[in-house]
Amino acid sequence: MKKNFPFLSILAALALVAGSCHNVNPRRTAASNASAAAQTVEQNKAIVLQLYAALNDTNWVVARGLVDSGFQHHYVKDTGFGVTSWSGFERGYRASQQAFPDWKLRPVTVVAEGEYVSVLLVGQGTQRGDFAGIAATNRKAGAPIMLLHQLRNGKIIADWEVMNVASFVEQLKK
Repeated sequence: MKKNFPFLSILAALALVAGSCHNVNPRRTAASNASAAAQTVEQNKAIVLQLYAALNDTNWVVARGLVDSGFQHHYVKDTGFGVTSWSGFERGYRASQQAFPDWKLRPVTVVAEGEYVSVLLVGQGTQRGDFAGIAATNRKAGAPIMLLHQLRNGKIIADWEVMNVASFVEQLKK
């Protein structure tokens, strides 16, 4: 028995260690992670689409609830991007809505990966008030708009907007 004691002790210790280990199947873990990531991507897409629904309904309470307090809106300026906060974005958007009271954003394509959601929109409305120094024309104007949104913890933390503003304004001058 004394000769077998070290061997039995090691065998018992190995059995104890093996029994206390968590049995993880790498395939199941990878599948679970992929499923969770896919769910988050779908949730992020839904949050961004909720933002556009809120903007179309002029529901600023819902819209504000979808963005982070440190939200940054990036827009084309000169040869780069300008940056404003949510309140700056809201002020600008409300001013545009006064000029185009029927303004609507229609998502055409939504693509998401990780914490980013890209949306191709078509914006359209009738100019009924002053806009960019142009008096009301009562003309319909529209433009494709591309936005890339970044989300974290269920909130939109930033976006980057690309729109050909010159082409949009040109429609009002015709």
